[in-house]
Amino acid sequence: MIILACVPLFILFIFWYLRGRDNRYRSDMIYYTPDDRSERRVSLFEKNFIPFVYHPIDGITPSELGVIIDERVNMVDIYAEIFELARQGFVDVKKLSELGFEKLKDEYCFIKTTKTLDEVEIGKLKNHQRYLLRELFRFSNYLRSFQYLCKKYDIEESEIESIGKKISQKKYVLYEGLRYHFHESLSGYTEKLYDNMVHDGFFYTKPNKVRKVWLMYYLIMNSVVFLIIYMNSFAINQDVVVFTCLLIPGFILSYLMPNKTSKGYSYYRQATGLKWYLNKSMWKSDTLNKRMFVDAIFPFAVALGVSRSLVNDIKKLAISPPQYMGDENSFYKLIGSIFVARL
Repeated sequence: MIILACVPLFILFIFWYLRGRDNRYRSDMIYYTPDDRSERRVSLFEKNFIPFVYHPIDGITPSELGVIIDERVNMVDIYAEIFELARQGFVDVKKLSELGFEKLKDEYCFIKTTKTLDEVEIGKLKNHQRYLLRELFRFSNYLRSFQYLCKKYDIEESEIESIGKKISQKKYVLYEGLRYHFHESLSGYTEKLYDNMVHDGFFYTKPNKVRKVWLMYYLIMNSVVFLIIYMNSFAINQDVVVFTCLLIPGFILSYLMPNKTSKGYSYYRQATGLKWYLNKSMWKSDTLNKRMFVDAIFPFAVALGVSRSLVNDIKKLAISPPQYMGDENSFYKLIGSIFVARL
């Protein structure tokens, strides 16, 4: 019976070994598609050199890069994409006091820019970016921003209507107003992002779908095995103990079942190289125009989980934060919230 208890995990491991490992090109070239496009599976104990990547990676957005790293979508990936939209000029980050709300000097907001009305520019965005832009400025977020202000500040009744109109007409969305609610858009954004990554050839199938399917298969196999063991033992014995202990490795294998294409694996290698470069602060001595570098790289640093290291370097070098992030106060407040979100 002990052997029977091991069967579901053994079957899952075989399928992971045959289908769950990433593909890669046989060539070591990862910066572009090699002439020789022959492929192989990534070996179990494969060791690779750390590629030297010192600039934003072409052909991929920050949230896509975050998914390439851990094969899942989280709130930090969404923050990174919002900052990328700000970098491209679709969103502004402003202090409310700069917009005529003197009483609300400690609040920061996202503002929809006129570039969002340019259909040609909007057409250059990927589907998940357009979806995020729509969700960020949906009416419920204006309403929550207004409710947040009324709850936190002692706003006079005569001012409430005026502030409410300004927020809705000027398209102001307060960061604090959507901070605890924006996860409602996560499922829709996740589907759009996964669809786009499959379409662009980073994954064969959507990672969330693959995990659900293999988790279901694993649970079905374990249910059958448990019934057989229980019907033959009628008591908790070593077979049941072994069966229970093997559940966790199986859940881990189910989570690891999504596999990247050779293109996706090449981007994964580039992402690890960029992450290492930023984490080691090598850009401080390598980069001539440090302000321009920070502006371009910041959304990717957020997605890769190294924004804390980058921010510390910015402070040490006394460089102004990315210009699309507003003043230093707004920048460090938003970054502090991202650190909390990643914990």
